[in-house]
Amino acid sequence: EHGSGQWNTVSLLLSNGVRLKINGMMGSSALFGIIAAVTIPAFVQYSRRSKAAEAQLGLQKLSAASIAYYSTVRVDQNGTKQTPQFPKSAPLSPGNPAQHMCPDGGSRKFRATADTWAHETWKALSFSPKPSWYAYEYISSGAGPGSSFTARAYGDLDCDGILSTFEMRAQIDATGNVVKDGRVYINQEVE
Repeated sequence: EHGSGQWNTVSLLLSNGVRLKINGMMGSSALFGIIAAVTIPAFVQYSRRSKAAEAQLGLQKLSAASIAYYSTVRVDQNGTKQTPQFPKSAPLSPGNPAQHMCPDGGSRKFRATADTWAHETWKALSFSPKPSWYAYEYISSGAGPGSSFTARAYGDLDCDGILSTFEMRAQIDATGNVVKDGRVYINQEVE
């Protein structure tokens, strides 16, 4: 009855066949609390996973650009063909994720400045994500067969000081072919 201070009974049939009855205002409040307890952590996890996609896409872009760079014929000022190689190593940019993405204890995207991606390697690979949840690092070694690169992305999505790490590698085999498995190594994806 409306107006008498009485609330109707809510009855839910769960997927396992159990019927859940909730009576009155306190029962309805409890139901909303249960729903919130389940959905809010799921939403936070979903949100972090969507942010983690940035790191994987960034590494795929770096990998494709690295292979294109290696495959491009280069000559010196005398016209002599150079031994193919990946771009030089580049430092972690923009720097420590906890410092740059969590400056006030809350997670936020880093807004790049003109200097953030100014290193010659980032320019050679046309890599400059703006804005970004992750910091990127590029390590290369050698020239010709046996040369390799490792690209990494680091993030701290919940600003707890524990970093997520994403990594992709490739190397050149003895016949000059690129060897990579195309997968991204992931550690603590949404920590």
